[in-house]
Amino acid sequence: QGTGIEAAFAITPANLDFDTVGISSNAMLQATVSNPGTSDLVISNITSSEGQFTFSPTAFPITIIPGGNQIFDITYAPTSTGLTTADITFTHNASGSPTSYSVQGTGVEIIETSTNMVNLINVVTGTNIDLPITVTNNDTTQLLVEANTAGASNWSIIPDTATIPAGGNFIFTLRFTAPAIPDTSAGTLVFSADSVPSKTIPLSAIVVSSVGLIFEQDTVYRLEYNSYVDVMQLKNLTDSLHALQFRLQVNKEVSDNVILTFESIQKGADVSDSSWVLKYNIVRGQITPNGASVDEIFVLLYNINQGWALAPGDYNDLLKVNYRVADLPALQDSMKSTFKITNAEASTFEGLAINITPSRDMLTVIAKNRVGSRGDVNGDGFLDILDLIMVLDHIVYIDSLDAVEFLRADIAPWLPGDPSPQPDGIVNVQELSLIQNIILTGFFPDGTPIGPFEHPILPKFNGDEDAKVTFYINHKGIIAYLDSKVEIRGAQVEFANIGSDPGNMVINTDLGQGFYYYLSTDELLRTLLYDPLGEEYIEAGEHIMADMPFALSNPEEVTLDKLILVDVSVQKLTKIQVEIIYGSPKLPIDFMLFQNYPNPFNPSTKIEFSLPEDANVTLTIYNTLGQKVTELVNGKLDAGRYSYQWNAGTLATGMYIYELRANKFVSVKKMILLK
Repeated sequence: QGTGIEAAFAITPANLDFDTVGISSNAMLQATVSNPGTSDLVISNITSSEGQFTFSPTAFPITIIPGGNQIFDITYAPTSTGLTTADITFTHNASGSPTSYSVQGTGVEIIETSTNMVNLINVVTGTNIDLPITVTNNDTTQLLVEANTAGASNWSIIPDTATIPAGGNFIFTLRFTAPAIPDTSAGTLVFSADSVPSKTIPLSAIVVSSVGLIFEQDTVYRLEYNSYVDVMQLKNLTDSLHALQFRLQVNKEVSDNVILTFESIQKGADVSDSSWVLKYNIVRGQITPNGASVDEIFVLLYNINQGWALAPGDYNDLLKVNYRVADLPALQDSMKSTFKITNAEASTFEGLAINITPSRDMLTVIAKNRVGSRGDVNGDGFLDILDLIMVLDHIVYIDSLDAVEFLRADIAPWLPGDPSPQPDGIVNVQELSLIQNIILTGFFPDGTPIGPFEHPILPKFNGDEDAKVTFYINHKGIIAYLDSKVEIRGAQVEFANIGSDPGNMVINTDLGQGFYYYLSTDELLRTLLYDPLGEEYIEAGEHIMADMPFALSNPEEVTLDKLILVDVSVQKLTKIQVEIIYGSPKLPIDFMLFQNYPNPFNPSTKIEFSLPEDANVTLTIYNTLGQKVTELVNGKLDAGRYSYQWNAGTLATGMYIYELRANKFVSVKKMILLK
């Protein structure tokens, strides 16, 4: 049986919600406990289930008289982000003790950012990436926020300070400048303000040279009227690829010339397995007179087996694009067109998208005319010994180039790798050396081949040939005899299937000097015979044109690829009869003094000469003062070829002159003793 006298416990509000509070700061709300009973309410203890919520007062017991109340301060001091809930438990003498009181709050960073980490993957070398970073001020007062990327190479932040009002935000721009070579880059971005915790964002980037679906090369130089293949690659794939699609646009850029004809696309070695299926459809534009058109090709590559895929990584031989370059208009050179990759998409077998956007989406094709004007001084469509002699005659004032010839000849300087020359308005030894190098190597400095030689060598004539050249090819080298009806200024001769490197061969020729280039990959020997001073020539009649001494392992396999003769009127001979004899000549057909070998020498060297007939011969060596040093030969010799060794061991370093006199023939050459 009750007395009707008892305490009661009541609390308002029903619960507390602190909403958002910055980490390392705090917020306080009040809860009021009242006693609607008829006797004293005694609170003997209060506890919090979460240390981020505290209360006061904390001195117990706390007595509340009937009809009275006590205000409690509840403080929320978050130590982590996110929602936190807790119970404040009151132990008292009223019915229902203990009483649990629900409180909650959400911890936030005072300086809050839109991202907590920046991780850039597959950034292409030399590019910039700009990222917006939104900074929010969750404090109750205005903040002056400073941004700093100190020590983070290649990273910068714009601006470096901003005033942000309470509850407001500001957008900073984080920029990453990729280095010129592939690398990784790491660092930190720090936002700070006085009296509040700073916010640190880790930064990282992986820099690659290329990414996505690309062509192996970005620019290629192609000769007109030929078919070519260029490779497509997939670089830095980030996920397992089951299928891809893209479009290929041909001749479609505004600046393109319509000169490319798409022929086909094939699977490369990376997807050669039969489970990979390649489909494509060509939408052709109007065909132009040269056979090309503005095209768009829709391409699909997929694997028919579920779960099969290209693993993350690089694929350097994915697809092969076959195309043809049209025949260019005469003397129009370096015409540009493109293949452009668009709409590149890829997927995993689960249907998840993979980014294969090309880091370079275009293949630029520079079409070169086979009849290019650069270096083709006479404009006949070929760059050869005749153009070289015309430049030589201009330099030594034997003849002058006209205005058009001058423009064609002026191609220096032209640095290796540059797409075009930088003419300086002068035709001099730079052009002479450059044109000679182009002819011998077979390539312009930009890497473009000079094109095929199209004048056929006819093996037989009906006695009306301008000249006959007989080549003797044997294990000791090649000898060329010339029987000409006209005087000859220069020759260009090329041999194929030369299985032996000529090494330091010295070409002996009455045309002045011999120059050569050996292309080992093609076993091709190119030679030029002419006098850089423009003085020497071979008279009409039978003469030795050239002696090329070197060890030849396969003489019977050697073939003649090119022969050009230029006469003293600076004209090419069009009627040349050629005979090739695999063996040695029985007797020389001309007097000839050969260059000594080796040269320079120490202490001995070999001197050779040939006699077409019996002769009284002297072979004498002089110093540069004209004083006789020694006489190697003095007497009558039979027709033939002779070789004498001279030892200069007791003589001083310097230049020496050797002279051959045989009947009415006189020839003088120089040699160098180098100790």
